[in-house]
Amino acid sequence: MNLQETLEKITEIPNNSNNGNENNGNLENTGLESLASYRDNSNNGNGVVVTSSYERGLEDRLKKKFCNILYDIRDYILYNKKSLGKGGKPVNLWKFRSMIQNADKHLDRAAKNGYDGYGNPIKDPRITFIGRIIRPTKIDELPQIWNLLRGELKLVGYAPMGEDDWKIYPGDTKERALKYKPGLIRFQYAILKKDRGNFDDHVKNLNEYLEKCDRNLKKADGEYLLRFLRNVPIFIAFGMYKMAGKCASGISRHVSRYGEMKSDKV
Repeated sequence: MNLQETLEKITEIPNNSNNGNENNGNLENTGLESLASYRDNSNNGNGVVVTSSYERGLEDRLKKKFCNILYDIRDYILYNKKSLGKGGKPVNLWKFRSMIQNADKHLDRAAKNGYDGYGNPIKDPRITFIGRIIRPTKIDELPQIWNLLRGELKLVGYAPMGEDDWKIYPGDTKERALKYKPGLIRFQYAILKKDRGNFDDHVKNLNEYLEKCDRNLKKADGEYLLRFLRNVPIFIAFGMYKMAGKCASGISRHVSRYGEMKSDKV
């Protein structure tokens, strides 16, 4: 029996307080065992108000569906990176999504061209169109300010990485790095691109930074912070240049496709 038939049978119950027992019998005989509760409001003329388990179940399913939609929207906008913090403690870091879904599972395929001076795969195919716009200016890392406020990151340090990311580094480098917290501002941001070199140079620069941290952590972070601030104008200019180039190439590609589709119709 569906909900509409149930409600029709409820409306057939006479609104009379003298035959309340008879109404109860009618409710049972009409097969309304699925009703959770009912109330006879004959004194105020509002009739019988019924709340069914079906309605409650429907409300719960709608709430669950709404929460799932919110989670899907969050996953399209934000990316939760499982990283190692100080002492190898797991840390959940947030970024604006700049790669495809499940990008971590395709790391080996993305790294076939090797790694650059940032320690990132060269010509990474996992990066989306939006990602190629926001990554040069590091806009995608802004949500990590929350991790900084929580004390999971320090202001300057090495890039937070997961267990799989650390596999390409020498074991002693990983051990030395995990004595400290990762940084919101990566130490390599203080190094100009022309001096950054390849991945081997990146490992060398990381070890140099860690040596300075071993001698005096605050002094090392202050030095790299000042070098980063000195490079900010160059960094922003370069990022905006790459962003404009990606936007222009994307617009040009869509315009050319539209022209091809229009010529095909003709």
